[in-house]
Amino acid sequence: MKNWKDPIRLFIENHKHRVPLQLLLCFFAMEVFYTITSSWVVNWLVDDSVFEIDFLQDMSTTEIFWVAVFLGPLLETFLFQYLIIELVFWFESIIKKQIPLLIPILLSAIPFGLTHDYNTYYLVTATISGVIFAFFYIMAKQVNGLNPFWSVFSVHAAMNLVSFILNQFYE
Repeated sequence: MKNWKDPIRLFIENHKHRVPLQLLLCFFAMEVFYTITSSWVVNWLVDDSVFEIDFLQDMSTTEIFWVAVFLGPLLETFLFQYLIIELVFWFESIIKKQIPLLIPILLSAIPFGLTHDYNTYYLVTATISGVIFAFFYIMAKQVNGLNPFWSVFSVHAAMNLVSFILNQFYE
């Protein structure tokens, strides 16, 4: 397969000239759509208790807000997008051979999902969100005017804020 091209790299190459704000809003909209849709599907299949997180039960609303909207996205963006993806790119530069972008995406998304192992539904939906965040991180690296770390953190924190507000509204 001499002429094989990484389809993810091709997609990024064709879309990296987008306006940075446009990309941020696009990925935020994609994550909002995915989260709302997956929540609706899971709620349709089982009751909404699957989205309850035990360790948050003993926290105040203010503590949950800070953990969910700031601390969680900050730590998760550092560990699962920045650290893992940058290590893969560093390794790629050492071996001087391009690694298919699906590899860093999955190496980022799977541990991200596994840390959300409150139940099977949460683990699966978080892993898919991890794919979206990893893809966005890699794409943001290619776009002038976007810092990949802060871009992913912003989308993740904004999505968690939406979830936090919806949870407060529906409690």
